[in-house]
Amino acid sequence: MPNAAEQPRTGSTLARVPPREVGISSNAVAALLDDARTRQLDLHDLLIYRRGAVGVELYKWPYRAEQPRIMHSIAKSFTSAAVGLALEEDALHLDDKVISFFPSELPAVVDDKLAAMTVEDLLTMRTGQAAETSGARWRGLKTSWTAEFFKIPLAHPPGAKYVYTSAASYILSAILTRATGKTLHDYLRPRGEEFLSRSASKVSNGTWLPMASIRVAMA
Repeated sequence: MPNAAEQPRTGSTLARVPPREVGISSNAVAALLDDARTRQLDLHDLLIYRRGAVGVELYKWPYRAEQPRIMHSIAKSFTSAAVGLALEEDALHLDDKVISFFPSELPAVVDDKLAAMTVEDLLTMRTGQAAETSGARWRGLKTSWTAEFFKIPLAHPPGAKYVYTSAASYILSAILTRATGKTLHDYLRPRGEEFLSRSASKVSNGTWLPMASIRVAMA
């Protein structure tokens, strides 16, 4: 990767400072890049924002600062942010039971673990599910994703064990829509996320967005 000083600074009002001014070790950054090369990782860019400023900003040719790229799972961050705003606006609550939002899409038998699952359990990915459900697995489904979520067996009590899963973020997005009457995109747009509408025309399956890295930092 070329030096940060050689990179464009268009489209962003974020302050840029030398790494040392925000407590970032240049040697540590160099070691990180060396390790990425050794592992043959296709690292497009590296941006580190700390203490109110960008201390590291590197782009690998031909990628540019304002070039949108598919960012897998970045929509999870926007989903969590939207839920946080909804909590602040009292549209929903951390201890709300997940099943309370979907009375018509529940299985015939709701066991105690499913009945106990809360919004907080989804946010912390402690749903009780035993394994990850990826977005790729669900994209081919013709049935309701919400209904599919409730078919996933729960191996643990909700809140007991962390298991990364895209299913939790999708259901959070669905809950936001039920609680506010708006999609995730429409809910965020008037709340200071105009760049989201400029950078991405849609949230795809609740998991990825086409965006530029610098716009993630500006969020």
